[in-house]
Amino acid sequence: IGQLIEFETLNWDSFREATKIITTQKTSLLQDKFKPDLYLQREIVLVGFEKFIASNKTALVLIGNSGVGKSSFLTSIINELSNNENYSILAYDGANLDSSHHIEHIIDSDLKGIIRRRGQSGVSYLDDLPLRSSMDGKKVLILIDAVNENGIPRDLLFNINRFIIDYSRYIWLKVLITSRPQAWRMMKRGVKLSDPSYFYPQNELDPWLELLPFTWSEVPEVYEKYSRTYPIDT
Repeated sequence: IGQLIEFETLNWDSFREATKIITTQKTSLLQDKFKPDLYLQREIVLVGFEKFIASNKTALVLIGNSGVGKSSFLTSIINELSNNENYSILAYDGANLDSSHHIEHIIDSDLKGIIRRRGQSGVSYLDDLPLRSSMDGKKVLILIDAVNENGIPRDLLFNINRFIIDYSRYIWLKVLITSRPQAWRMMKRGVKLSDPSYFYPQNELDPWLELLPFTWSEVPEVYEKYSRTYPIDT
C-alpha cells in the first residue's frame, strides 16, 4: 500500500495501529460518504452482529439490496470500534480486491509495509500474532464490503471461504462480508461454504443476515435527523 515501515516489531498494539492505517486507506470513499449525524443504526442488524461477535462462529454474511445501508453499517462499526483497544479492524472494498490472491497473502502484503518482522518469513501475520501477544478478550475483525462488485466475484468468494476455513481455529478472528441478495445466491453456486464456520441468525435456515429497507415506523426518526441538518419544510 506504499506505506513506510512504522513499527519494528509485531504485537497487539502495532497490529491495531497498522490495521487502522490500512482500513483508512482502503475505505476512504466509504468514510467520505458516511454522515454519522444522519445515520440511523439498524437495531436488528446490530443485535445480529453482536450475537455473531459473541458466538464461536468465524463468518457473518450481510445481504441487502443496493442502497439499504450495508456499507454504512460497516462504516458505523469501524467508527464505533476503532478506539476500542480490544478490537483490531481491517476493512476492504471487495470491488478492488484481487480475486486471484489468497486473502491472507493480501493481508500480509499490506502489513509488511508497516510492521517489520524478523525470522518469521514463512508465517502469516495472523498466525504470528498470537505467538507474540495474548489474544484473551481480543477480536480481529475483517470486513469485506460489496463482494458482488468484484470483477470475478465467485473467485473472490472462493478465496474468502478458503480463508474462513483455514482460520476458523482462531476464536478471536471474525469475518464479515456484504453482498446484494441475488448476486450472493449466484456467487455461492459452485462454492461449497464451510457451513459450521458461518453464523446462522436465530431461527434462520440460511447463514446470512438480511438488511431490509427502512420501515414507515423508522421514518420519523430519520426525518428528525435530516431536519436538524437540512432546511426540510414538509
